[in-house]
Amino acid sequence: MPLPLPNLDDRTFADLTLELRSLIHQYDKRWTNHNPSDLGITLIELVAWHAEILMYRMNRLEQRSYLGFLDLIGVQPTGAQVVMTFQLNILQAALPTTFVLPRGTRVCTRSTRNLAEIVFETLVDVPYQKGYWDADRSVWVFKAPAMNTKIVDGELLGISNGAGRQEFKVQQGRLFLDRGLELYAGNPQVMVEVGGIAGPLWRYKADLLSSGPSDEHFTADPLTGLLRFGDGEHGKIPPAGSTLRCIYRCVGDATGNVAARTIVTLLPDPPVGGISASSISVFNEYPAVGGTDSESLDDLLARGLASMQEPYRAVSDRDFEVLARQAAPEKITRATAVPDRNLERVPSDAEAHMSVIILPARTQLGLAEQPVTYVSATKSFTLNRTTVAIASALLHDPE
Repeated sequence: MPLPLPNLDDRTFADLTLELRSLIHQYDKRWTNHNPSDLGITLIELVAWHAEILMYRMNRLEQRSYLGFLDLIGVQPTGAQVVMTFQLNILQAALPTTFVLPRGTRVCTRSTRNLAEIVFETLVDVPYQKGYWDADRSVWVFKAPAMNTKIVDGELLGISNGAGRQEFKVQQGRLFLDRGLELYAGNPQVMVEVGGIAGPLWRYKADLLSSGPSDEHFTADPLTGLLRFGDGEHGKIPPAGSTLRCIYRCVGDATGNVAARTIVTLLPDPPVGGISASSISVFNEYPAVGGTDSESLDDLLARGLASMQEPYRAVSDRDFEVLARQAAPEKITRATAVPDRNLERVPSDAEAHMSVIILPARTQLGLAEQPVTYVSATKSFTLNRTTVAIASALLHDPE
């Protein structure tokens, strides 16, 4: 007996037509002929008919289809994320210009629950830049985003039956991989044992369209944790009776949401650009956030819709403001974009120029320890002997 499918939207053609006709007077009060013979009513019925068909089809989509759509827009599992600070305690001239803080550099802290190591690894390469030298402290300072991950080594997937297009699911789920860089060392690998003897590691491919019959490749779905093997034409089939084990990374859970200044240990493997680990100190200036124990399909859909609305490049005034706040959320209280103005010069008019006014957080101004008085007449704040005028665009009148 098949499982009943959920009814996502039970509105019928008649319901939709009635709803659309009820909205006519809101848009055009001159439209008074609501009979079926009116061409406008015919168009309304046509739209309602198409909507009913779409709802019928959407009601029959499987969970796997939704996951496929989410994969198309780039939604992947995420764990707790944080920006790590790396301080290289070496002479300024001792760091070569070819130095790169490599992606996959691992740091860790300890959990307050069970004292187990909580590992984070950096997500991007950070190459040398002259501006990273801190002359005040005489150290090199590199910053890189990092995510909480866990390494699973040699997990048993199952036994191959020799058929094509076999699928195996990892136990931990929520795979951590890079589809854009198939050769990334953090991507999953599969060890195939025949008669107790392990051969070369099979490697991940985004798809098997270019794989030949002898290519030891497989694909992986990060949301479901499914690994798929070839059919003998596109990708090799694991030999019948062989044992499959997987080496992979999965994203961490809620234990990765650790406090600031708790990730302070650099793991020596892999080494960091030939620099001795004893010369490198690490810390997280802000707490790690975003780790969850699990994500339902509804959670993934909500995150996918939200990601489509987030600006990735600045076009409108609001894009500049949002991206400015995202750059340092703990340091910025408000940001206001001022188009066609260059506030660093007089006169400030500058066509096609964008200025962004930033109001730092109170902790950045050091106001907590000093008395502040608001003067109504001048609409300004007096900080000891210093008067700070606050632009009305950034701060409303407290009165």
